[in-house]
Formats: sequence, structure tokens, C-alpha cells
Amino acid sequence: MVPLRGVFEKIGAYLEYDAANHTVTAKRANEEIELRLGDKIAKKNGAEIIMEVPACIVGGSTMVPLRFVAEALGGKVSYDPASNTVSVQTSPAGFGPGGKSGGGGL
Repeated sequence: MVPLRGVFEKIGAYLEYDAANHTVTAKRANEEIELRLGDKIAKKNGAEIIMEVPACIVGGSTMVPLRFVAEALGGKVSYDPASNTVSVQTSPAGFGPGGKSGGGGL
């Protein structure tokens, strides 16, 4: 689980939060991800995607599964057990400068 705002902003997505419905919407290019706190079902461009665990609030931050966020926005997640590092790879035209976001901080 990772902080939603940090990851979405790192990959160039714009966030909106609907407090009345506890729903977060992220938009990047022509893609839109919508998820509701406490629900395992998210939507990508209207199509349902089931997350491993639901989004939740921890210490005032919305936490989401990293793999879901990255893959829903076109990235690939890899884990290096030797260095205990998670990397998110994107296409050159993808989320950020150089097309790569990564590191243990995500």
C-alpha cells in the first residue's frame, strides 16, 4: 500500500476527491481511474477492476495497492528482493520525465 496522492502526482495524474461519496478520481491523458474508499472495485475508463485490497485511510493519507495504480495507468511493477526495491516502469511517453518512476519510496 502506498499513498495515493504521491504516486498519482509522481506519474503525472490530476486528482479530484468527492468527499460526499468518498470517491477519488485520477486523470492522466485520456485515462481516468475512479475508486471509492473501502471498496475493492475501481474503474478505469468505466470498466471495473478488482483490487487486491480496498483503498483506505491511514494517518490521514489515502493508501492504495501500488501494483493496481501503476498497472491501471499503463506501467509495470517489479520487485528486487535483493535490494528490497520496488520499481515502476512506464513508456517513454508515459508518466514522467524519462518515462520512469521508481524506487523504494513509492
